[in-house]
Amino acid sequence: APNIITTRYLGIAEVTTLTVVRMLASVPLMIVAAVAPVFWPSFTIARAQGDYKGLKRRFAIVLVVTAVGLVAYSVVLVIAGPATVQWWLGGRVTATGRIFATLGAWLIFQGVWYWLSTILNSMGDVTIQTIWGCIQFSVLIGCGIPMATHLGLFGLVLAMAIATAVGAVA
Repeated sequence: APNIITTRYLGIAEVTTLTVVRMLASVPLMIVAAVAPVFWPSFTIARAQGDYKGLKRRFAIVLVVTAVGLVAYSVVLVIAGPATVQWWLGGRVTATGRIFATLGAWLIFQGVWYWLSTILNSMGDVTIQTIWGCIQFSVLIGCGIPMATHLGLFGLVLAMAIATAVGAVA
């Protein structure tokens, strides 16, 4: 949906900017996505054995470790992101630190969402994930279009962060 909103309301040139900066921001999510499934059996076994204390402890540990890592990456992203993109693409695409800061927030919420979906999958619960996904999509569309229209690419990225936060916390 972000690329469609970008194309429709900001123009095709901004799709490139959004794609490049979102991919750079998403690098640590690839690691989280690779590691999270490893914990799935552990969560499932703990739940099946009624070890809710151990389940909560393990889940809290992975959330804290993930959040600390993503916050650190987000700080680097804000500091080095604009120069990295400019160097990487020879100045053809530029993005402000404000966009990278907002993508940093989106990154942290997305990392939490990955872990929430892993623990819910380990419990066999897709209903909550479906509801949360619909909420995220609705918030993204409801906020993304007016925010993109009034604030440009920054507004759309802010709407992405808000939608992901609402979905991860709802």
